[in-house]
Amino acid sequence: MLTKRNIISGLIIYAIGDSLGSLIAGEFSWLRMVGMSLIGGFLYAFEIPLVYKWIDKQVENRPDGFKKGMIKTTLASLYFNPIWVARHLLFINLLMLNFAAVNFGLLEA
Repeated sequence: MLTKRNIISGLIIYAIGDSLGSLIAGEFSWLRMVGMSLIGGFLYAFEIPLVYKWIDKQVENRPDGFKKGMIKTTLASLYFNPIWVARHLLFINLLMLNFAAVNFGLLEA
């Protein structure tokens, strides 16, 4: 699933999205922007399409559109869980060279 389109999309989407968030928070860093771009372009560009492909397979033979939508939404919500968010925050803290914040407190966030 690591296609040229997924890589380019991941590079752009995660760089822009995280950069906007960091600008709003007053925490912009070029290292963070480049790092999140690379993480988005390679790790997330590989991982996320695989998860959504798996989710689609779970509902492909169901006739009811509403139930399909509810199942897909639930599975996507389960994927983007606190552990996924904690890993994302770990990457951000590492890129910001904020090593003191790299601890199990990320799971609490």
